Amino acid sequence: MLIFDNNNLSGSIPTILGLVISLEAVRLDGNELSGNVPPNLTTLQDWRLSNNLLTGPLPNLTGMDGLTYLEMSNNSFDESEVPSWFSTSPSLTTIILEYLSISGKIPTSLFDFSPLQTA
Repeated sequence: MLIFDNNNLSGSIPTILGLVISLEAVRLDGNELSGNVPPNLTTLQDWRLSNNLLTGPLPNLTGMDGLTYLEMSNNSFDESEVPSWFSTSPSLTTIILEYLSISGKIPTSLFDFSPLQTA
């Protein structure tokens, strides 16, 4: 578990984080982190990156089969709409994507996704 919530961390999230094979939770909320979210964090169960300055596309969740909680609110991602691959993680029960300026249609597959607790 890696928790550095509400500090003054800045810069990008190190890509080497994706090489840690037993990491189950990353909580970096409330910092000043910028840049893209690194790929290959496939072992995560709890991933919280809200209230930062992150940019680029929303990270692809393909292969993150153990992910149960995802929060990426209040960042500056370049995504214009909710990607349909959000409904591909079999364990995901909570998705929080507030204040991202996402537009377009919500994928209907998201509402058919049975593990999701609340829509």
